[in-house]
Amino acid sequence: MKHTFLMALCILAGGYAPIAEAQSPADCESGANLEYIGTYGGDLSGDMRGSFFAGTSGCNSNSIGRGIIGFQGSLAQFFFSDPLTESAVTFTTCVKPDLSFRDDTLRNTDDGGQRGMNISGTMDLSACTLRGTWETKINNTPEGEGTFTMTYVPPSLMREPIRWVAVNGDFNIASNWDPEGVPGADQDAVFDQILVYAVSFGSPAFSGGFDVKRGFVTFLTGTYQATGGSELVPSAVVGTSIDTNTFLSLSSHNLTTAFSIFAPDSGHRGGVVVKDGSNWTEQGRMVIGGGGAGSLEIQESAAVSSMETQIGSEASGEGEVTLTPQFPSKGLAAEWTTGSIAVGLRGKGTVEHRGGSIQSHVVSIAVEPGSLGTVTVGSAGNTAIWEFDGDMIVGQGGIGRLNIVEGGYVVSTAPGTNFVFVGLLAGSSIGNLRVEGASSTLDVPKAIVSAGGSSSGSGFISVKNGGLVKCRSTCIEQNGSLRVEDSKLTFNNAFLVGNLGTVALNNGSLVAVAADAELRVSTGGLVTGSGSIRVAEPEIFGNVAPGVVISDPKGLPGLDDAIGTLTFGGNVDFASATLEIDVGGLAEGNFDVIHATGAVDIQDSTVLFRFIDGFLPRTGDTVPFLVADGGVTIANLVLEFEGVAEGFQFEVREENGMLVFEALNDAEPAPIPSADLDGDGDIDFVDLLIFMLQLNSQK
Repeated sequence: MKHTFLMALCILAGGYAPIAEAQSPADCESGANLEYIGTYGGDLSGDMRGSFFAGTSGCNSNSIGRGIIGFQGSLAQFFFSDPLTESAVTFTTCVKPDLSFRDDTLRNTDDGGQRGMNISGTMDLSACTLRGTWETKINNTPEGEGTFTMTYVPPSLMREPIRWVAVNGDFNIASNWDPEGVPGADQDAVFDQILVYAVSFGSPAFSGGFDVKRGFVTFLTGTYQATGGSELVPSAVVGTSIDTNTFLSLSSHNLTTAFSIFAPDSGHRGGVVVKDGSNWTEQGRMVIGGGGAGSLEIQESAAVSSMETQIGSEASGEGEVTLTPQFPSKGLAAEWTTGSIAVGLRGKGTVEHRGGSIQSHVVSIAVEPGSLGTVTVGSAGNTAIWEFDGDMIVGQGGIGRLNIVEGGYVVSTAPGTNFVFVGLLAGSSIGNLRVEGASSTLDVPKAIVSAGGSSSGSGFISVKNGGLVKCRSTCIEQNGSLRVEDSKLTFNNAFLVGNLGTVALNNGSLVAVAADAELRVSTGGLVTGSGSIRVAEPEIFGNVAPGVVISDPKGLPGLDDAIGTLTFGGNVDFASATLEIDVGGLAEGNFDVIHATGAVDIQDSTVLFRFIDGFLPRTGDTVPFLVADGGVTIANLVLEFEGVAEGFQFEVREENGMLVFEALNDAEPAPIPSADLDGDGDIDFVDLLIFMLQLNSQK
């Protein structure tokens, strides 16, 4: 349904105007509301909120009703700014092309010296939200700025405000409110005093919703239901004043709401603490940091539940959720239960899980391009568990991080069909999953690192210092890296390393694949480092490089030991694989070794010997670089070398279940490349430019 709307923004001379409701013009039949929510700061400290009527029939399109928004200060001016289009207002979503400005300048009206600006146009009110920016000036001096949101709101959803005027007191006492009376189902309880005070609930309380605009408010004991909200008009709003810290605490209190949001717009700061056995039940979506900075802290023995959670929902928004066990010795746990959760939807989202339990459905960390999401599970001396039964996506479109540390435990409770994706969308996404420390555990059905193949983002998994990953199957795709350091990974089904995927082991780490499972390294994949891969019948078409190649794999900094031993616990088929063997001397520990506890089949493969640290093989020098306890089958090998001059000759032979390198002549040092890269007989700036271009092309 389309409606034509007229928006009038008015400035009153002197005095702060209370929230005003627009009146439908006499010539209009039932109107539809456009709800305006915004704030301003500077000398105009306070906030504004108004309703706008757009008639559905019988109205003149140029005069369809108006709402009044009050300012404090007789010299205040209100206008919109748009640096991109130089129009009077910034509209970012859902605006039809025929939107126009009936008057883009300030004008006088006949009503008590008010000033206002009228904007008219056409938009699909029932399907979208209108967002923009605003700025205030006093005597042409900027005093405040921010964003606004206009949303189609059916009249049936609008609620009348009723303001708390007491300091400490009981919610159900009429004299504590202005206008006098106890809030009802069609009213919003408004708390806007810049004070520290407590609201008690001697008997169960009910209202359509509440709005904690500013101050430090505690809901103390008892039960409160504010369930008249919707996606368009939440029933619980915390922090709607510009540049003002606002906090709501629940202490021994039970609260039920229907759609809630903390810090809805840019410049807002709203925090909530749930403690002392309190319970907040959200029947819809909970947004922590809409366009502003929002936070939620769940302390010992307290619980929060919601159908859905968004943390940092808008590009300007920042949200943080913390589970904090204040008294772990008492065994009291914080609990958070939610449906799907987005940590950093468009903005910045953070979850610090220091103790207690989280149960959720789908977990998305850094959802849209430009977003940033960080989740940390684990804290020394506490038990921190996160159970989820949907997919978990780390770096869906933005930069996402999941840190499982200090004994944290993240487990999928799904029957085996769900995935953990690390780095998902092309170009924009970076996913980083870290499991570090003794007893730190990730237990999931399937993991895909850099999920989109050649079109994916970048994904990294790091397992360090006793961390444990249990996975029924894993696929390391293009731009994906898995690093295992002093730790263990177990796979019950398949372990697949795709083109340009990298697996690096260090310090004797173990990757264990079930006896009847598959390990496959595709062409272009890389297995490197020092450690053991225990699997019955691995197939390797990619590269195997014990130790770490001289140029570290992308995303794996810090593993700089070029010499190492890779052990495969079973029979190995090196089918068209490339083995990269670094040789820095003849003594044990100075050259790479590949060890298989079963038989090795190496046919149609390549062996590259890389001589490092100035080592020059001499005639008769031997290096046993591959050891197969069950014997070796060898045919059609391609032999290559780096690090010595051309003309060096050698052979590879099978000897007692080993492949042995033997030098047939003395190697000479490799020539130093000429710096005259353009071949013109001198070394100048052009040669430097060519070098820099070559270096950049190798990154």
